[in-house]
Parts: sequence; structure tokens; C-alpha cells
Amino acid sequence: MSALIAILLTVSAVQPEIEPAPNIGDTGIILLEAVPALFLSVFIHESGHALSGLAMGMEIDRFQPHITQCAGKWAWGCTSVRKRRISLHEKIVFSGSGMLGTRLFSEGVDLALNNIPMHPRLKQAGAVLYFITRLESTGYVLLCSITKCGEASDPRIIADSLSRNNDAKQWIYVGMAAVMILDFILDWDEITNNWNRLWVM
Repeated sequence: MSALIAILLTVSAVQPEIEPAPNIGDTGIILLEAVPALFLSVFIHESGHALSGLAMGMEIDRFQPHITQCAGKWAWGCTSVRKRRISLHEKIVFSGSGMLGTRLFSEGVDLALNNIPMHPRLKQAGAVLYFITRLESTGYVLLCSITKCGEASDPRIIADSLSRNNDAKQWIYVGMAAVMILDFILDWDEITNNWNRLWVM
């Protein structure tokens, strides 16, 4: 009898590990942190265009990393070069460099969060910045694959540069979307790790 009591006491003392629940109270803070992260993402995106243009010997005509009109429509930012003969490859590189810039920046943020000790609140802000920059290129391409976006949008310029045929352009959009989705799937572990950083304080 005493042995049975001892076993029951031992079992009751072993508590299952409980996953920390999301702190819903942090939602407002996360939204506040997302505002500067969003504007920083726009700056990085437009800087990617400007740096690639300068590297290819282009003269930057307009660099506006903020909400402005671009090709007659409102946009989060706009970077353009002075008119000159631009090759097909230069146009594609210039158009894709903005999305590539934010994607690479998100990897840098993730690397810092994984290796540099910091306050949990700072890690939370870093995770917000990671998600904004990480999802920028994926969301941009998927949105334009569905809506075709405006003439000055990066995926639209890339598709128009590669083909004049509407059916072919549709397949180009599908290809770009497939690459972004595959990249998202392959990066799933890091995405979930940063999701947990948003909530676990």
C-alpha cells in the first residue's frame, strides 16, 4: 500500500511541460513596432534599387523611400534613373533588386536574433522587423500575380521585360510566385522561430 502511495505521489509531482501561450496583450505593442519597421522596409527596398542602379553605372533621377506618386499612381516609394538605353538584363536586375534587398536584410535580422544576446522586448521588435522585411517580397509578387499591379511595380516590369505575350506573362507571374512560395516553405523553421519571439516574453 505504501509503495502504491509513493508511486502516485511521484507521478503527480511530474508536471507536463506546457507551451507558453501567446501574450495577446502584446498585440498593441507589436502593431506599434510594425509602423517604423514598415517604413524601414520601404527605405531598404528603394535603397536596393538605387545601389544596383549605381553599380550598373546608372544616374539616379529620383530616390523617394516614402509614400509618393510613381508613374501617376500612389506607391510606398519610388526610385528611377535618368533615361538612357538600358539593356534587358539591367532592367530586370534593377527591378528585382528592391525585393532582393529586403529579403537579404531579413536574413541579416534573423542571424542577429539567433546569435546576439538581447532583451526580450528588443528581440520582439527584431522579430517584427524580420516579418515585415521577410514577407515584403513574397507578398509583393503574390499580389501582382493576382492583380497585375501597376505599370511601375517591380514584378510587372520584370514580366513585361521578359515577354510581350499576355499568356507568357501569366506563366512568368506563376513562376515568380512559385519561387517565392518555395522560398517560404524552405524557410519555415526560421519563420516559426521568429513567430514565437513575437509572443514569448
